[in-house]
Amino acid sequence: LVYTRHTARFLSWWLVFLPVCLYDQLPNNLLLVPVTAILAFFLLGIEDLGNQIEEPFSILPIEVMGDGISGSIFEALEMNTGEPKEFYGKPPVPYSLASSDPGSYVR
Repeated sequence: LVYTRHTARFLSWWLVFLPVCLYDQLPNNLLLVPVTAILAFFLLGIEDLGNQIEEPFSILPIEVMGDGISGSIFEALEMNTGEPKEFYGKPPVPYSLASSDPGSYVR
């Protein structure tokens, strides 16, 4: 995600040069640090929220959950049908290739 990295770098450089731009704009120079810190906090928070919205499942263990679900399904199929596990990933072969019934499928 190149644009995410580009946005983070642009925001970092913008926040680095923000105090230089605010130096003449603020009535009291002691306000420079708190104003910059507050703006940085909010802008970096918005940027982080954007990253989490962009990839909502990066914090969840989706692959582990999917493996557990597929394992449970294969276990239930094996208990009900008695077929070994190696047939589950293959599509059924149309029985109509060897028979006159076009609607039937076999493994």
